[in-house]
Amino acid sequence: MSFFAIFNILHKKNKYQLLQYIKNKPSTKSENMWITFGFNYINYSVFIIFV
Repeated sequence: MSFFAIFNILHKKNKYQLLQYIKNKPSTKSENMWITFGFNYINYSVFIIFV
């Protein structure tokens, strides 16, 4: 629970900007953005776990 709280505090602004970007783009662009967001989520989660 604390891990997700820390993650949300660090990336709430970025997730909001990403959602706003997806709303203004076609579906193909939004799918690509969701894929990159997933990879960023994995990278930051591993980074936080090891730090």
